[in-house]
Amino acid sequence: MNFKQKEPVFRICSRFFQPEYDAVDEVSGAPIYTIYAVPQRYNERLEAQSLGLQRLAVIWDGDYDYRIFEVIERALVAELLSPISMLHLGENKITIVGTFPAIANSDALEKIYDERWQEAATTQWQSWDVVRVDPTTLNTLEANNPILLYGLQILDAERFGVFHYDLIMFAFDDIISDEPFP
Repeated sequence: MNFKQKEPVFRICSRFFQPEYDAVDEVSGAPIYTIYAVPQRYNERLEAQSLGLQRLAVIWDGDYDYRIFEVIERALVAELLSPISMLHLGENKITIVGTFPAIANSDALEKIYDERWQEAATTQWQSWDVVRVDPTTLNTLEANNPILLYGLQILDAERFGVFHYDLIMFAFDDIISDEPFP
């Protein structure tokens, strides 16, 4: 499937983050995903760093679902968002794609992280079950999950992660540095 970039439908969706652009199907114009920019003070290893800019994608289910905005805000405030590259909000679950480094006690830390994500996925509208997958294991998702359908192509086309925040570059240039935090 071929995507093209266009101005985002939701120009203001949160006080904490903003859309960069929507990627839509070139033929039908249906929304596939939106890239968001989030100020981030943690790197992908959940370690405090100087202020950075995180890029992540929300993958849509044929149409936009504004309920994801509260989930993203809750995850950001709970300091859970930095390892995440893609999210998809389904009817009863939210699928998050994130990479976690192999460190001592990583199983225990991941269990706590998953429990905290479950808290973030409980909003004023609904409580979604959280499914977390590594980008290398997208094939474990069920057949109808849009992350399985588009995830690899999106990962190839986009630059995700937490990047150095340079105010001049951010204010005057749409190109984000390719240099992620060390």
